[in-house]
Amino acid sequence: MSLFAQNGTEINFTAPHGGQIRQSDQYYIEFLFSTVNSYVYLYDQKAHPVSNVDVSGKLIFKQYDSTITAVILKQLVDYGFTADTNIPMYSICTVALMVKGKNLSVDFDYQESVAEQKK
Repeated sequence: MSLFAQNGTEINFTAPHGGQIRQSDQYYIEFLFSTVNSYVYLYDQKAHPVSNVDVSGKLIFKQYDSTITAVILKQLVDYGFTADTNIPMYSICTVALMVKGKNLSVDFDYQESVAEQKK
């Protein structure tokens, strides 16, 4: 299944971890929401994982009642990030990353928790 980036270009790979994928600048960001821990993975233009060394970021959850909750991402093994997300539902989650001195930011609409999908 092909996905489409925010700029309308086709992404010729599926999300390796089953999350949502969006494009930001020259990178692709995969986001998996869970009501316990959420995950973020960064890929280059050829769909190769990008090391999380010297990469930092946060998740910004915008609730339906207009409240905003920001959660710092923690590095996960050699690539990827995780965050404690004790949030039952949200309107939009913005993934904000600092990669090689460049700010990346992309919005993801609410998607049911991956933890809930595995039940």
